[in-house]
Amino acid sequence: MSNRPSPRPLLSLLIAASALAACSTSGQPTASSTTTTGNTSAATSTASRPKSISMEGLDQCKVLTQEQQQQLGLDSPPRLITEGSPDKYGNKGCAFRRTRSEPWVSYLVVPRPQEGIEAWLDGKRRVQVSKLSVAGFGAVETRNGTTSCNIVVDVAERQSLDIQFRPDSTGFTVDQMCEKAKQGAELAMQTLLQR
Repeated sequence: MSNRPSPRPLLSLLIAASALAACSTSGQPTASSTTTTGNTSAATSTASRPKSISMEGLDQCKVLTQEQQQQLGLDSPPRLITEGSPDKYGNKGCAFRRTRSEPWVSYLVVPRPQEGIEAWLDGKRRVQVSKLSVAGFGAVETRNGTTSCNIVVDVAERQSLDIQFRPDSTGFTVDQMCEKAKQGAELAMQTLLQR
């Protein structure tokens, strides 16, 4: 018979410590983490807002000022998108574009008075989601493939503003698209905070 201690108590201790550590983490995505599935609690998903900004009756084509459009390198007048299918709530977007020289790009701004960012955090949508902050507002970055990136900002209770960046020419990585989308979202929120 050996005088060595049994490995069972040590193994039990390691399993208990792992279980405790798993229970103590919040499971909330951060700006650097992503998730495509899960059951993140909507009640704890949104950050406090500098103020509530209603999307009811918002003129989405006035969210970016002329100066901000120039900062983003856009050269065409904003245009309300009336053709094609609106989002599932019937909300229309406004396209801000660069069309006169490459790189050809567009920003699509869609106000959603019926849906907050919690809809993106419940794990039911097949996109990659990361939480972040935009101008002091809770927001999510959504990636669906390699053609565009959206920043959805939590502007009021169960309301959001969706800003999509989409290049119409090649040469952008998804990370670059998301950085451009965030830049557009920051500028849009600056405009809305001044109202």
